[in-house]
Amino acid sequence: MNQREPDERSQDSAEEDYSAPLSRGAQIGAGAIGVILTGGGAVAVFVADNQAGTVALILAGAIFLLMMFGGTPLHSFGFGEANLRFARKRQEVVNEAIDSPPEQAPRVLRDLESIDNQNRGPDPTVNALTERVYEDALSYLLSFNPDYSVIREKSVGPGRRVDIALELPSGKQIVVEARYYRRGNPVDSRSIDQAAGYHAITRSPVLLVSNSPLSEVGAHHLRALQDSGAEVHFVQWVPGGDGDPLKIAVERLVQQVA
Repeated sequence: MNQREPDERSQDSAEEDYSAPLSRGAQIGAGAIGVILTGGGAVAVFVADNQAGTVALILAGAIFLLMMFGGTPLHSFGFGEANLRFARKRQEVVNEAIDSPPEQAPRVLRDLESIDNQNRGPDPTVNALTERVYEDALSYLLSFNPDYSVIREKSVGPGRRVDIALELPSGKQIVVEARYYRRGNPVDSRSIDQAAGYHAITRSPVLLVSNSPLSEVGAHHLRALQDSGAEVHFVQWVPGGDGDPLKIAVERLVQQVA
């Protein structure tokens, strides 16, 4: 979506960190599995006719042994056609997401989520496309209101951009920040703090829009900010779903700012 600090888009804090090194116990376990698979494959070379299967056993064993010595986790393992089919499917989904109009966002997001769930390791391309498709759909929905102009990626300072700015004829604006959370994770307090940061910079109301609901901690943090006078608001919206709560929230802010 925007150029932000490097950690601002690592939003799924509840997700597993697949890049973390293996524990000592996990390394020992990986080594044991590697020895078993490699040994089984070596024996199968002499007693089995399925050479592809024996090669797969040896390869899998070697990977587990590398995990033991290198201390890094195995993100995925495939062999032959399985990996090839997944690669082709991923490329098809990525290409379609790049070319798709905002009206197709519900289906495109489902497809992106599907290949994201199949790939345990982080996929920057899929992540960036998911966020862009969601922001495009949100901008498209908001563009039908004649009370304001929709400005994408508006600069609000050195190296700082907001996702969407709704500019009123009076010159005032409403900042809309989009957050797409994958795998059902709720919106955490970090996203609330980021929205509050844009409010502090622009002195404009900020509406945070996400496909996921607020977490309990996030909802408590938002109420505390609002009680302190911060004009930060939240609404849940899923492309293809009911857009009335979003439209009502925007209209309320327009009347407040005008």
